[in-house]
Amino acid sequence: MTLIPQPLLQLMQDGGPLMPVLLLIAVLQVALAVERLMTWPRLRRETYHTGYRLAVRALHQQSRALLEGRIVWMKALVAICPLLGLLGTVTGMMQVFDVVASGLGTSPRVLSAGIARATLPTMAGMAVAVTGLMLLGQWQRRVRVKLQHLGAQA
Repeated sequence: MTLIPQPLLQLMQDGGPLMPVLLLIAVLQVALAVERLMTWPRLRRETYHTGYRLAVRALHQQSRALLEGRIVWMKALVAICPLLGLLGTVTGMMQVFDVVASGLGTSPRVLSAGIARATLPTMAGMAVAVTGLMLLGQWQRRVRVKLQHLGAQA
């Protein structure tokens, strides 16, 4: 029994060799988002147990580093997804053109199926990038609010 659902496996097979890379990036984005969310309770606990002004300033600097850590990685993953999707589309279209050049794919049905298959990586890359942007935007919003709150305490 496989851990990946059959429709996702079929999409991965139809989309070409870059689809597993895009899936890996999607998993990394979710893992980074979960890891960031796991730092939140620890930060909240440290913030409310500290009552001295100097300790709060030090905590503010420490919290900034904790909150903003790995955001660069999330941004990089979001940026690379559409590019990988386009790379997959270009390689898929090259395969379609090879079939057309060989004379085997002159049927409109064969051509349209090949073109549809070639565009799957772009769709997947955009979907992963949009999901990553949403996770990144939500985290940055939470960080901004938390740092403003900590700044008011300092």
